[in-house]
Amino acid sequence: MNASDPDPSPFPYTEPVVYWAAKLAKENQQQKDEAKDFELQFKERVADCPAMTMERLIESMYANEDVDG
Repeated sequence: MNASDPDPSPFPYTEPVVYWAAKLAKENQQQKDEAKDFELQFKERVADCPAMTMERLIESMYANEDVDG
């Protein structure tokens, strides 16, 4: 993947990323209070994202196994 490639994640899943990046930048600058604010904003934005569907997950790796007996 190149930097010029389009982001494969659709909106709204890309919006929280900028808040996490800002949090990391503020931590790097030793600005812990502002980093905490960005972390809270990140968590709020993640909560606004629709939940991913779980229908593709396999409940058990043995659920569809044929049993010879």
